Amino acid sequence: MPQSLAQQCRPHLFIALCLSMAACAQAPIPQAPPETSPLTGKITSGTVAAVRPVDINAPSGALTTVNAVLTALREPPVTGPVRGSEIVVERENHTAISIATPDTNLNAGDQVSVVEAATTSVHHD
Repeated sequence: MPQSLAQQCRPHLFIALCLSMAACAQAPIPQAPPETSPLTGKITSGTVAAVRPVDINAPSGALTTVNAVLTALREPPVTGPVRGSEIVVERENHTAISIATPDTNLNAGDQVSVVEAATTSVHHD
């Protein structure tokens, strides 16, 4: 028995329907780039050499000097007043780093780790 026109066209219609549906499919979502932690970075050990108070009242010569340095580094100026501590750490490789922080519980002689990442921080060992 010969096939009817509908039976002859059915495979072609099925293929056309599949192609039409595939054209409407959403493009695959690209994979997200791997995220990095703000704590990934260089970690060094050292000893706190000094903890000094920082107290800059606006306007003052100290604030003008700090803002001149920040401007040279293309950083926003400080409006003041600024209060906190400067922590000076002598690292095991005989270099030093100075870090300003709003508050600290560190004292001279403490063994610390310095994490240099997006934000540099000091932590008790």
